[in-house]
Amino acid sequence: MTKAQEVRQRRIERRQHDLTVVAEGIFDWILDLIDLDTKKGYLDSTKICLFKGEKKLRNIYGSEYKVYSIYDLSEPLKKFNKIEIFSKLKEVIENEDGYEVDLNRSAVFWDSTGILLEVFVK
Repeated sequence: MTKAQEVRQRRIERRQHDLTVVAEGIFDWILDLIDLDTKKGYLDSTKICLFKGEKKLRNIYGSEYKVYSIYDLSEPLKKFNKIEIFSKLKEVIENEDGYEVDLNRSAVFWDSTGILLEVFVK
């Protein structure tokens, strides 16, 4: 392998590591939300959305889509695009036994578009 390829490989590995750290942080936030929902007796899926043009993840629930928690993505979005973050988040969650994810990259809700990630605990 040439020096150029070695440097490129290290760059790719570092970027993947940093992306995984971001996804794990978001998953930790989601786990807190799932636990809170469980304590409240809400056993449905947990929905997380990122509206188009925004930098904050919102936890939404119920048919009225009430928001009760927000996760700021301002810093991660400086380094990664939203599709990279959500794809890695889906992978991190699904690697955990008993969790499934539905990822909709073009969801429409509240008369807006965005990305909707729905987490199911089995």
